[in-house]
Amino acid sequence: MELSKITEGVYAVTGGTTVSGVICNSAKEALVVDTGLDESTARRLTRMLGEAGLLIRWIFNTHAHADHFGGNRFIVERTGAKVYAPALEAAVIQCPVLEPMYLFGGAMPPRNLRNKFLEAESSTVNEVAYRGPMCIGGIELEVVPLPGHSINQMGLAVNGVLFCGDAFLGEGTIAKHGVPFNVDIQAHLRTLDFLAEQEAILVCAHGGMYMDAKRIIATNRRRVHEIADAVLGSLESPCRTDEIARVTCEKFGVSIQAPSQYYLMKCAVSAVLTYLFNEGQLSMEVNHGTLLWSRKT
Repeated sequence: MELSKITEGVYAVTGGTTVSGVICNSAKEALVVDTGLDESTARRLTRMLGEAGLLIRWIFNTHAHADHFGGNRFIVERTGAKVYAPALEAAVIQCPVLEPMYLFGGAMPPRNLRNKFLEAESSTVNEVAYRGPMCIGGIELEVVPLPGHSINQMGLAVNGVLFCGDAFLGEGTIAKHGVPFNVDIQAHLRTLDFLAEQEAILVCAHGGMYMDAKRIIATNRRRVHEIADAVLGSLESPCRTDEIARVTCEKFGVSIQAPSQYYLMKCAVSAVLTYLFNEGQLSMEVNHGTLLWSRKT
């Protein structure tokens, strides 16, 4: 784990599976953008910032996935940091069982879905963050809506740097996961269009820093359309959601092996089905108690 300076008072935390951000004021008080998966990550982050002479006073969570807020509890208990998060995301951060619940269709999930990758430790959220300017500890910030990967993900802009959370992914991450996780494809594509127009340095949590992100954003957009084409290609006849997910994932080299992965991939493909349905390319019907998707001709 390393603290990489981007500009005066603005840093990226690199060397882990999730890139975090650190913004500090003249008094060496630090705002951390996302805290990683768990206590282990948070402990290393706290120690590293302490060695750099920085005191964590605030946390901003871009969205409520476990690898972005799982370290909150440790940092809050250790430092008393105040937590900011977007509306809706804040609800999951405070009640993390909501994530495996929505993946499991709204029912209480079985215990093998209640793991730290889907259900982080709960954290207090002291203040809900809304789009627009925000001043924390004398630091002038801009809260930027970046929905799509999560329903109300928001980035944080400061001094020509925009921390993007998971609004887009690096090439290695796309290749590794095959079918990136998004819950709202229409919103995700709008977010990509917005980011392609930004002149700021973009910091994505699973890819690093980009002075010019147009090419990688185009790669993200292309993968969305490739997945949509694969979904359409799987519908030579009416088909169930889980079968569409299986066929689509196999096309991108994803072998579903575990229940957690099954529900994550089913959700990701369901978002594509919603997108195609809303675009008028699919129809849905219930036949003999089973919901089937069909391609419109």
